[in-house]
Amino acid sequence: MPVRAIKIKAGPSGIIEKLIGSGGISPSAKAIIWASGGHINGVPDNKYPATVINLSFGAKRPCENPYAAPLGVYSTYGNAIKEAISRGATIIATTGNKSKSSTESPANCKGVIAVGATDLSEDRSLWDNEGSNYGNRTDVSAPGSNIMSLGKNGKYKESAGTSMAAPFVSGIASILSRQFYFPPREIKRIIKKSARNFPTHSTCTNDVSKVDDDSKQYCGTGIADVNQALVEAKRLKDLIKSATALTLNAPIPIESNTLYKFERTTDEDLDYYINFERTTENKGLIDIFVATDVVPDSDESTDCKMTFFGDTLVTITDTSISGPLCATNIKLKKSRTLYIKVKGKEENGVFNLKGNISINALLKFELAKQREARLKQMGKLVGPVVASKCYSLLSCSFFMRKKRETSHFKYQLDVGTIGLNQTSVNYSKKTPSGNSSVYFIVPTLGSVAYSDFGEVRESLWDGSPGASKVIVWAVDKDGHEQQIVLRVQKKFSNKWIKMNDGVQRDYGQVKVSVHLDDNPDLAANNYTAEFMIIGVGWHDSDYRALIKAKLDITIYKDFIQNEIYPYQSSNHGILKLEKIGLNQISGNYSKKTPSKDSSVYFYIPTEQPNVVHSDFTRAKPSLWNGNTGVSKITVIATNSAGVEHQAVLDVQKKGPLHDWLKMNDGVQRGFGQVRVSFDPDSNPDLPTGSYTTDFMIIGAGWHDENYRVGIKAIIDFVKH
Repeated sequence: MPVRAIKIKAGPSGIIEKLIGSGGISPSAKAIIWASGGHINGVPDNKYPATVINLSFGAKRPCENPYAAPLGVYSTYGNAIKEAISRGATIIATTGNKSKSSTESPANCKGVIAVGATDLSEDRSLWDNEGSNYGNRTDVSAPGSNIMSLGKNGKYKESAGTSMAAPFVSGIASILSRQFYFPPREIKRIIKKSARNFPTHSTCTNDVSKVDDDSKQYCGTGIADVNQALVEAKRLKDLIKSATALTLNAPIPIESNTLYKFERTTDEDLDYYINFERTTENKGLIDIFVATDVVPDSDESTDCKMTFFGDTLVTITDTSISGPLCATNIKLKKSRTLYIKVKGKEENGVFNLKGNISINALLKFELAKQREARLKQMGKLVGPVVASKCYSLLSCSFFMRKKRETSHFKYQLDVGTIGLNQTSVNYSKKTPSGNSSVYFIVPTLGSVAYSDFGEVRESLWDGSPGASKVIVWAVDKDGHEQQIVLRVQKKFSNKWIKMNDGVQRDYGQVKVSVHLDDNPDLAANNYTAEFMIIGVGWHDSDYRALIKAKLDITIYKDFIQNEIYPYQSSNHGILKLEKIGLNQISGNYSKKTPSKDSSVYFYIPTEQPNVVHSDFTRAKPSLWNGNTGVSKITVIATNSAGVEHQAVLDVQKKGPLHDWLKMNDGVQRGFGQVRVSFDPDSNPDLPTGSYTTDFMIIGAGWHDENYRVGIKAIIDFVKH
């Protein structure tokens, strides 16, 4: 396989130095963007974008925010991966060398091929008390032990690790990329499908039902095999060549188990959609599988599936990030191909369906007219729109109106500002009638990447508890952007509910909060963010309110200072930092609160690096009298040889009768001490030896609800 090395000039003007920079986006993220053909400020563009990128490194961290990723919204780091794949780069990464059932980042990013390592016997690679990571996030394995590799000064040396295995798969990906235009997800599918099975004696398996933590682990679909990958690539090429071509707006008869293809050749600004018309009265089912640039013959390669019963579209099932719009509002670039696979089944099991299939299109300006008409109908547009410097129909409608008679817009716009966890004024009371219901919306404009409630819609009048989500671009103290998930709620009958449930007269207050549960990948920093919340009158239909949310957010290593809890109305965070060791009794934090006598809840979040499980991950309602006993946490502890093990520790709080209670029982004024202990009986499988670990205990004031304490527990213990 030919390998091209790029000689990079050192010094202040060198590419490496400019990629590393002084902070913000990580150097690896910048390098991925640059290598795939993206632009990095201050760096000459890559004239030869990579079709395959090998990432032989990793870190113990998630790649994607679990709430945002399903919506197609990614963190800055994950977005570099997403960008590179969208440009056609196949990305291969290592699962890690910790011998754990997990996958390190960036191998755990969506679309990346995660590679584990095998030895000469095709067992999972082991070395120096460690080994290849494994588990269900591993895609495929490759040789990773006793590999001859080029070392320093041009000399060869024997090496081992998943960093040795990943380049084997990168080589296969490179060969496949030269056979045909296979996009990254198709190359990934080919490599996984064509991998050969692990031998029966192997400690690896591709059958999850055979996994045994002591003897067999899941190591992907098999061992990467270049010969079988080429066989699968030829099968797909032959299938594509025999596909039935579709032309725009030209229906053709449909047949079961047939592959159709449509290639965009025009520069017109079009959105495409698939049209199916049955020509018989048979009521059988028909499934239409849709994908861009790949043959949709598996869940991994299908963008979505449309199911028809008769002429009725029953469901659109999205199987990829593009979602249902891949069938009804297709964004297809020039020279890209849309593949459609049809499968039919009559009720009697015989397929004799008759019908036509076609590709149709609408010009973008026609869609814009439809959208404008719909917005006007919903009461969002009041009068004509000014067409200069306009980001969207909605932004124009509010901020750039032509002059018109006051009868068209009767009431003055209310403008307000709120901060993090601050409750707004009651905009229902600010309406002209003093008592109109108010809808609130957050359009996806400016800093807003995603919103649950971007347009006015039918409401649940009684309301349901919970929060709506908004994802915004926030700026850290170094001036770099990062996406943060926010919760936005509306007050209704003295409870906080989703937007816009419970829209009734008298209730028109909103607030914005941030939670660690929604942002597990967010780095410790200080962030600021701004976005607009728009209020729309219901009974007073001409009323509008513009609320600027100006947020200051402080993220510590293991928790969010300003985190708000369900039973608290506000929390701006007064933080104290303390330390305790094994069996040490902490200070009385009840006495350290501003009032010197507030009850204090304690909790241990599992988002911390060393905390696997916690009985009390969040502050919650307490048993005021308390139950004697212990709460348990499971932590990762390191022995004197540097080997990590899971250990169970006991955590307790001192109660009102000076006895030790479970967390958080017995939360009363005057009592706020904690301790951590080790019980050998709770750790029967832990090898003997000396161990160390550390984690954060967080105290939250009850009566002094803004009080916070961070207690660093540095725990050294011995198992005899």
